Amino acid sequence: MHSSISFFDIEKHETAISHVSQARTRAAKIGNSLSKDDKVQKLSLQHWLEAIERVIAMDNLHLL
Repeated sequence: MHSSISFFDIEKHETAISHVSQARTRAAKIGNSLSKDDKVQKLSLQHWLEAIERVIAMDNLHLL
């Protein structure tokens, strides 16, 4: 049996993983529709990595 605290910690961790997974899926869809220009691809990747970092940071704040 899990205490309520550990239960919520596990739940938050799964939420963070889910958000990252969704962001990767969106990035892949957008990446497929972009031109093959290296600069565009680098900017797109940078945008999504920053978005993922924000999601992880927000989820970590909720764990506190």
